[in-house]
Amino acid sequence: MSVDFNGHTEQYVLNGDRAHEFRLPRNRAVLPKKVSAALGKVAAARKAEADLNAGDYHGRRAANEQLREAVGQLYDEGSASSYKTEHLDAYVVAKARFERLLGEAERALQDLADRAQCLENPQGIGFPPDIRSVSVNIRQLHSVAAGLEQLPKIPELS
Repeated sequence: MSVDFNGHTEQYVLNGDRAHEFRLPRNRAVLPKKVSAALGKVAAARKAEADLNAGDYHGRRAANEQLREAVGQLYDEGSASSYKTEHLDAYVVAKARFERLLGEAERALQDLADRAQCLENPQGIGFPPDIRSVSVNIRQLHSVAAGLEQLPKIPELS
């Protein structure tokens, strides 16, 4: 799995105006509900405009005006200050979840290392007597452990 930091761009063109571009996350569930609803209205207005006949001047003009209104509402909803708090609170929760899961991963890695070491012992009791003679699997587990230790801390946001 890779993490997407780029999202995707949606563009809405209004007659006599510039193109309005929004970079959106692939997971729309992270957007506040009012912003998501406003995006839905913009998409519906764009679809309604696209479904009109090319010769229907008055219909196209009315549809473009609806699109202009929907884009304006999207800007209004997106600039509301309460959403910053909502995103910050969700960030704090996600950070705590990440740190908890990282701790679980470290405990699971310790279990893997213990089991792998026990498998290496020909006597079947505990770890092998000579810990310098480790297998490729043990070396790979060392590498994973080193990678976990080198992970940078998640930044605090304010």
